[in-house]
Amino acid sequence: MTPWSGSPLLAAETYRLRDTVGRALGMGYPPPLRADLDTRGQLARAVCRLPAGFQPDQTATAERYLNVTLGPCELVWDWAAGDLTIIPVAPREVPTECWWDRAPPAAWHLLRVGENAEGPVYWDLLIAAHLLICGGSGSGKSTAFELLLEQALAAGWQAVCYDPKLVELIGYSGRDGVLAVETQLARIADSLEWVTREQARRYMLMVEHRVNHWAKLPTEVRPAPLLVAFDEIAAVLRPVKAAGDVAAVGDNRLRGRVGQAVTEVAERGRAAGVHELFAAQGVRADWFDGSIQRNMLARLHCGTTDDVTSRLFLGNSKAGVPFDPETGLGITPGVVGRAAWYVRGEVSEVQVSRVPEAA
Repeated sequence: MTPWSGSPLLAAETYRLRDTVGRALGMGYPPPLRADLDTRGQLARAVCRLPAGFQPDQTATAERYLNVTLGPCELVWDWAAGDLTIIPVAPREVPTECWWDRAPPAAWHLLRVGENAEGPVYWDLLIAAHLLICGGSGSGKSTAFELLLEQALAAGWQAVCYDPKLVELIGYSGRDGVLAVETQLARIADSLEWVTREQARRYMLMVEHRVNHWAKLPTEVRPAPLLVAFDEIAAVLRPVKAAGDVAAVGDNRLRGRVGQAVTEVAERGRAAGVHELFAAQGVRADWFDGSIQRNMLARLHCGTTDDVTSRLFLGNSKAGVPFDPETGLGITPGVVGRAAWYVRGEVSEVQVSRVPEAA
């Protein structure tokens, strides 16, 4: 049992709490401590005397130690009385619903994903330049995709949209900031090659102005950040079996051009302010590998999945399966909009923000 176990404190548990506090304060022994319980017999607060010579500049280290060993807690340092009061904080749960208020992002590189048990969660493009969203039908994948695309446009981004399913993104055609919405494979390949040329142009601007990142360019020549928004990317990246079919051979060549372009943006887009937002119903090793896998450092899996997909997509076989209280990993099943959020190897459960209807 831990000091914050939620059960009436036992003698051994009280000693453990005193020992932990003593270590945090550098005392080397369990100090006298008063533990006050609430009406349910759970710890409401604990008060102990500060050791002689304990200084304010030592509080940060003690706070880190106590929050790690005891769990979330509020610490009140009463220097006049020479006391430390420890108040346990009930862990915040992941909400079952949250909304984006349609306010533009506070910074161009921070796009809100939703909320986890610690508060708001953002896709920080300075940490992870590209994002892949995965999930089956009805999992909330389209909601998450729309959320991020809408925020980018609200922040003044430009976007090129690719929609092999023909109907998901057609509503963005003609929107301010949307340069194109392409649905046909040949036009998608041509458009993506334009993106790579635009990316190269931005690199030339950076060379000319002697900067190493698009955001450092002078405002008068700095282009808007560019979002490559591609729904159902897997349908285009996976080759079809040719078997002597001339049309299929030509189709595969177009798919090869698409794959080459998205790989180039994945590898070099970050510094140029060109970012990829991809969505797919599922991930398979025949396309989610190599450069795509290495550079998609932000990943969102909407809804639960099996352990094989979880290992491939989230780096942990337990991160995307139904929540297991014993491991503390997984996604709560049956909650619309619930997802696993992966950034550079760290995974947390989030509730994806919903997009309100435009006024």
